[in-house]
Parts: sequence; structure tokens; C-alpha cells
Amino acid sequence: MASLANSVINLDSLREATRREFVGVLGSMNGKKALILDPQLIGPSDHIAEVPLLRENGVESIHKLTSEPPNTEFKNFLYLVRPRMELMRDIAAHILAHQQEGSSSSNRNYAVYFVPRRTLICERILEEMGVFGSLVLGEFNMNFIPFDDDILSMELENSFR
Repeated sequence: MASLANSVINLDSLREATRREFVGVLGSMNGKKALILDPQLIGPSDHIAEVPLLRENGVESIHKLTSEPPNTEFKNFLYLVRPRMELMRDIAAHILAHQQEGSSSSNRNYAVYFVPRRTLICERILEEMGVFGSLVLGEFNMNFIPFDDDILSMELENSFR
């Protein structure tokens, strides 16, 4: 992670504020958990929280979100995703696959945090696929991500289209 001590603007405080909010997201789900990341958020999240911080906050495994559910026996699953329809279908497929596994899946907990905010269409897809009541929804506002002492990223891919 880049040192921000010599930056003209205090970017370190910006990183710390985002890190505190991220720790709050991780703390929203008690116990050991699997963190499933949107592939587009893997890089930016590395600039906010390193693996030791994730471990301190109960993250035992980290997975890239794909159409296949993660092969893990954890009962807590925390998804960090952009509000995209195809990602909602993947998450719903994971939950439905766990439900089809049998009685051991009934005590699983799911939380989906949208970066930067959730949308009605994503909620509607989760509802139509029958999993809306099986999860907790939240938002993680990852606005500015300091990459170096003079580089910030907004991580809003459609902001200039």
C-alpha cells in the first residue's frame, strides 16, 4: 500500500475514513465469514484494507464473485458488489444453491453491500428470484480511493459516459 505521508492533501485521513467505514461493514455480520468480492472491486479494496485487517474482522476466506457458489462451509457470506443485474443473478444463484443443499443451509446468513449505493432494479431482481427475504442489504460508499500520494480514483466507471 502506498505511503500517503508526503501528500499535499491529507489523503491518509481519507483512506482511514474509508477503512473505518469498511470495518463497519465487516462488523455488521458477527462471527467468521466469507467475503465475496465483485471482480471490479478487488483492486480498489486492496487499497483500503489489507488481509490482516480483514482477518481481524472475521474474514476467513475471500472469493471472487462468479456464477458458481464458493465452495465453503461458512455460515456467513458478505458480498461487496456494484449494483449490476448480472451480479444480482449470481448472488441469487449462490443462495438458491445453498438452499438446495439441505438443512445445513437454513442457518446461513447473507449480506449484500452495494458500492456505492443500491438500486431498485437490483432489489427487484433479488425479489423476483425469491431470495430478497434471505439477505440483508446495505451500502458502502467507496468514493475516493487514494492510490498514491498524488493519485485518487473515484471508481465510478460510468461517470464520464
